[in-house]
Amino acid sequence: MSRKTGDLTGERFGNLTVLEKAEGLRDRYYTWHCCCDCGNEIVVNTKNLTAHRTTHCGCRSSELRNAHQKPKDRAGMKYGALTALRMIGKSDEGAFLWKCECGKHIIVPAKQLQRNKAKDCGCGMGEKPKYKDITGQRKGRLTALYPTDKRDGKGSVIWHCKCDCGGEIKLNTRCLQRKTIVLRPPVFISP
Repeated sequence: MSRKTGDLTGERFGNLTVLEKAEGLRDRYYTWHCCCDCGNEIVVNTKNLTAHRTTHCGCRSSELRNAHQKPKDRAGMKYGALTALRMIGKSDEGAFLWKCECGKHIIVPAKQLQRNKAKDCGCGMGEKPKYKDITGQRKGRLTALYPTDKRDGKGSVIWHCKCDCGGEIKLNTRCLQRKTIVLRPPVFISP
């Protein structure tokens, strides 16, 4: 039949074939009895049919959802301290071989990455830095300029500092938080 006359009987929209006009309105539009290719019958309003918003009874929802969730190739991508090397096993399972910044190799399912659960191999390197930012703070004659990527033996952040005399030095946070700073021997970095 013809859309110009408002009759959609016999027309196809995706997997749906319009059988007949149903009684009543839905969202101010006429409704239609439709038969899906899988055999199920549903009632859909004119707007959803003609705008192709409804093209099946729901039988393809899980199929379409799974098609969108297949893991992509993540080789070279970084998540926290992990770098993807390659996919392991079947692509629909979504396990990847990763190398952590500490050097350890691990296998992580893609679902853990999608939920932001895996950031490192367990070493803690993928966590955000847990240190107090003391940039610009003065301690005696020293001013903390910026944190370095290095840590001392106890995990304290090493800071690049500048002395009032113009010299620069690297000290850990614990040293900078003491009441007095004793530098023995004084190790300065040329400006």
